[in-house]
Amino acid sequence: MTAPALRQLVTVLRGCIRGGNHLRALRLLVTNLERTNGDFGLRPYVAEVLQEMGRTREAAEILEVLVRHFTNSGSPLRAVVTAHRLASFEPDVGSHFDHIAAVYGLGSPFLDYEESLAPVAATDIEYDLQGAEPDLPLEALAEAAYEAAIHKEGFANSPDAVPPIPLLSSFDVRALRKLLESLETRTFADGEILLGPNTPALTPTWIAAGEVAARSEDGSVAIAPPGSLFGHASLNAREDASEPPKLEARGPVEAVSIPEATVAAMRVDARMAPVIEAFQTACAVDRALNTTTLFTSVPLEERPILLDMMTPCSVPDETMVIREGQKHKGVYVVLDGRVDINRKDGEWDVTIKTLGAGDVLGEISAFTDGQAIASAITDGPTRLLYMSQSNISAVGKLYPGVLEEMRSFAARRLLGNDD
Repeated sequence: MTAPALRQLVTVLRGCIRGGNHLRALRLLVTNLERTNGDFGLRPYVAEVLQEMGRTREAAEILEVLVRHFTNSGSPLRAVVTAHRLASFEPDVGSHFDHIAAVYGLGSPFLDYEESLAPVAATDIEYDLQGAEPDLPLEALAEAAYEAAIHKEGFANSPDAVPPIPLLSSFDVRALRKLLESLETRTFADGEILLGPNTPALTPTWIAAGEVAARSEDGSVAIAPPGSLFGHASLNAREDASEPPKLEARGPVEAVSIPEATVAAMRVDARMAPVIEAFQTACAVDRALNTTTLFTSVPLEERPILLDMMTPCSVPDETMVIREGQKHKGVYVVLDGRVDINRKDGEWDVTIKTLGAGDVLGEISAFTDGQAIASAITDGPTRLLYMSQSNISAVGKLYPGVLEEMRSFAARRLLGNDD
């Protein structure tokens, strides 16, 4: 999590730059770059001030160093933001986009799927927020800031194992290269709403720098770090009926978005369909497994083991998945869509409940070895995860808590106490 003092320093810096106070901005940068051993996250502000002062060549040199460093060190979204900033006054930056695509495209030997885009750890550095020192003329300050920002100690010369970018790393190098240049960069001020009921995300957007507070319907708050993606439902032409979480910037935030025109083109591009479908399925699986209580005993890093024992399936509208009175070996988890639970009442079928994402069905027959007490019929196109009885037993051996929760859940359903 980014240290509050660093967020405050960035806020002050942006205020100085926006107000044209180059003298104080450079003093803040020179002082704090010395204290942080040339923090790469502060160096883009040196380039921004120098560019405004007309020192374009020095600004470009700093940004060129930063694009390569951010790419190689596992901060691809910052690299994208920096490359686009560089392109604003040095159009020929194709080689930088080539490098980002090569490192983060599908099949890249550098991608490490065991790591995540983790936030920068908080430190105990005391930042200078006053900007009173050093007492040098403006041009001398500019030269000192340039020298500190161009210094390559700690610079990542080549990529090592780097984390994948949500969605973007699903594209091959060629498609990713084309997409990178079309991306748009956005900035949000402290407290600004990025997403909410009255602020829909029109296109997929990644947090490149800064932190975002995500407030869910139950009032709980989580921090979305750099690398997080939101608005990806826009890739699907279907309406998303779920209520989005409220996302609010905590300090200044930089983001990267796919333009609406590109999203529209991706929706109808047959080559993009498998990538988008695979990504949407992965998001639905993640959401469903986080929603159901059955799998809370499985650590997040071990979820792939669980998924290897489950089969995703797409089911058309009005399909009877489970028939009342028949045995059914296995359980389903709803990924998205709706499933009506019906029971016979004389000659009529009565809907007693409608299940949605994260809900489970089929557990009673699976654990009692008896007949299903109700039918399950899809209400519209629905995607499910299926786990066979043999795999339920295998999961139970690895994670006894899963088996215990399933049995408890089945018992509550039989007693009608599962709400």
